[in-house]
Formats: sequence, structure tokens, C-alpha cells
Amino acid sequence: RENFYAAMEHTEHDLLAEFVDNLRQYGCTEENDVQTRDGTRYLLGLYKDAGNRWFNVLAPDEIHGENISAYNKMHKAVTAYIGLHRRVFEAPGPETHQRAAREM
Repeated sequence: RENFYAAMEHTEHDLLAEFVDNLRQYGCTEENDVQTRDGTRYLLGLYKDAGNRWFNVLAPDEIHGENISAYNKMHKAVTAYIGLHRRVFEAPGPETHQRAAREM
């Protein structure tokens, strides 16, 4: 958590999306956690500034149309989704490892 805002200021959005995704995995939401809210708003701001297209979100070395591979274009969209989608936790089934771990 201590490096969250530094990641927001100094990295590409995919690392920030990973931070937000990790917070969501621990049950954080925009409603109960300020970093999750700030990260979500930042990612959505990038999307808006890029004309509502993740393919238009460019890293500093891509600004002039250089070094943009098909992988990088798809990776941006996938990592953005990972950071922005909400987690819905399911109750463990009767005979699952998760149930056994909770009963220990």
C-alpha cells in the first residue's frame, strides 16, 4: 500500500491495474477503500482521455507510434479490465478445499 500512489504517478497503467486488482481480491471496493477508489478513477480517467479506447492509452515510448506491438495493445485492455472489474466472492461448497481450510 505504501507504494500505491508512486505507482500511479510513475508507471504505466498495467502495474496500477494490478495493484487495484490485488486490493479487490482482499475485499476492497470503491466504497470502502480510498486507494481502490483512487486507482479506479485514475484508470477510468486514462480511458476517457484516450477517447474511450484502451488501444489509445500509450506509454511514453509509444507516443510517436513506435514500439507498439499487438501484444502491448491487447495487454493494455486486459490489464485495465482486471483492475476495473468487481469481485464477487462465492461461498465455499460443502466438499471443497476452501471449506476445509475455513474449518481448520
